[in-house]
Amino acid sequence: MKWQKSKQNKVVKKAFAAFTIGTLMMVQPLTAFAEAVEFRIGNDGKSYWYEDGVLQGTYDDPKGVLGDGTVRGREIYDPATNAWYWLDSVYGGAKAVGKEVWIPYIYQNEASFSEDDIVENANYSDEGLIALAEKSIRERTGKWVRYDENGKMLKGWVTIEGELAECYPEQKGNVYYYDHKTGFMVKGNVTIEGKDYFFNETTGVLETKEDDTDMPSVEKQVLYSAKGVTITATGLEDTWNGPQLNLLIENNSSRDVIVESIDESVNGYMIDSVLMAEVEAGSSVNDGITFQASSLEESGVKNVATMEFKLQIQNSNWSTLATSKTIKVDTSIAGSYQQKYDDLGNDVMNKNGVRIVEKGVVYDSSFGTGVVLYIEDNSDKDITVQISDVYVNGIMMDGIIAEDIAAGKKAMSEIIFFDSDLQDNDITNINEVQLYFNIINKKTGDELFVSDKVIMKFQ
Repeated sequence: MKWQKSKQNKVVKKAFAAFTIGTLMMVQPLTAFAEAVEFRIGNDGKSYWYEDGVLQGTYDDPKGVLGDGTVRGREIYDPATNAWYWLDSVYGGAKAVGKEVWIPYIYQNEASFSEDDIVENANYSDEGLIALAEKSIRERTGKWVRYDENGKMLKGWVTIEGELAECYPEQKGNVYYYDHKTGFMVKGNVTIEGKDYFFNETTGVLETKEDDTDMPSVEKQVLYSAKGVTITATGLEDTWNGPQLNLLIENNSSRDVIVESIDESVNGYMIDSVLMAEVEAGSSVNDGITFQASSLEESGVKNVATMEFKLQIQNSNWSTLATSKTIKVDTSIAGSYQQKYDDLGNDVMNKNGVRIVEKGVVYDSSFGTGVVLYIEDNSDKDITVQISDVYVNGIMMDGIIAEDIAAGKKAMSEIIFFDSDLQDNDITNINEVQLYFNIINKKTGDELFVSDKVIMKFQ
């Protein structure tokens, strides 16, 4: 799935910094979902969680977190977004953003506690909760989790910057890693994607990493210069989130601008990437396009030979002022590196220059259960791939894919089915998927064509 850049204004308020690290959060056991659960937007613009029409996460929530004799909040799972959130009683149960929380394992069904511990404290009285929490702290049988600027539990590499740094300014620049499955903050010696790292055993901050001497180089070059804005590539470096093309952005215009990158690819593969630089009028900033390590790994890109992208210049209200033509940057290995494209699988569509190959089902996808696709856009238009009339094992169901692919490029993608939807329909294994692919002109939004019915069968 394409990672979509958020264009929200800064939503994390400095008031959240009052929640200091180390606050004890004791969470009640997880319970079954109510029949009707949903977020609703309050009159104050904040999100609130309701179960069967009843507001949750308030001071009198019976399932809430106990701390200092009061309910501090509650962690909930939203099946609609397949994500975990924190409800903050201090703000009337509003969904928290940019917050860290300590959760003893006993309340997450991950405990090393004995069965006697659970039975002894089965009534979950204040005394019982405190006793179990103290044991959790003493034996380090708990986990730190963190929620992002949209309230979702963070997973993978996290650098404390931007909105997160506003919440915890003392952590600015720190790098952490949160387990992809459970969201817990890793500590100590850890191997991630084949590389060895050491995270402080108390704070979880990354301290050392395996040296990587294979990063190629990039010559300094001006990439864009128009309307008073000049953008220069100054080098390529390995960061915790992936290789980053370093940029010097000079704004000699009379207005503040925001610079983003779009349609990013590496070695011919569309790659999830991040650049959002705010540059005041008359000033300069050093920033960069970070090509996400997880996306590179999924595409089988082991080193960076060629990067292609467009630069988009916007004003402070997010209105587009200019978009560059496609920019190509070659590294020092561009002439010698040979990228392999994994197009093995079942061809399910090959029409008007667009080819789609089905590569099987992944049951532990980050967002749910996924049908893996390899897609080639051999046409002369940038496209978006969508789907319609989807049936799983004969049952009509929502599937999610909205993959943007630049002309002449390739992409690894997934059709995502939320696990909650599969469970509601008693589907434990996907045996067959029927659907139509809708190919959209990315520039105009017009539908270019619709595939014949596609039937994918799985063992």
